[in-house]
Amino acid sequence: MDVGSEEPLVTCDPDVLGGKPVFRNTRIPVLQILRHYYVEKWSVEEIVSEYPSLDPQTVRRVIEEYEKNGGVLRVRFVVR
Repeated sequence: MDVGSEEPLVTCDPDVLGGKPVFRNTRIPVLQILRHYYVEKWSVEEIVSEYPSLDPQTVRRVIEEYEKNGGVLRVRFVVR
């Protein structure tokens, strides 16, 4: 599958946490997870332990995308 056509792992929906970026199909704010990882130095395993609805592969992919794109994530905006 072409990387450009993959479904974004992050969504913004005005009906979910006021439109803040969240992991797709969750109410978990991406910025909260990035703060745990970068500021509080949590490992991916610690994050997944605290947020069991996330899987390690998804967390790693979001972190990798964030780093690769200089702090920018692909986001799917939901318009209602």
